[in-house]
Amino acid sequence: MVIKKDQLKKLSAAQFENLVYDLLISLGLQNVIWRTPASDGGKDITGTFLEDEFCGTKKVQRWNIECKHLKASLSWKTIIEKVYFSKNDKVD
Repeated sequence: MVIKKDQLKKLSAAQFENLVYDLLISLGLQNVIWRTPASDGGKDITGTFLEDEFCGTKKVQRWNIECKHLKASLSWKTIIEKVYFSKNDKVD
């Protein structure tokens, strides 16, 4: 299925988050959890990816995914808050 840019713009915030959720699972995100309620009222996602190491083992990477379906840019303050939250949450 191909989604065009103008179709993405028409999605509601909830539809966009569900699309991101489905895409991440199709890309291999595991142990997927909706982190609710988010401070902005949305559902953000936590999960893990397995990374193949050179020696043949797998490394678990823990990810927090912020879903932002905005018409304008995020402020630096918001970005820094999210980075610090993730750092304190010990994600990769």
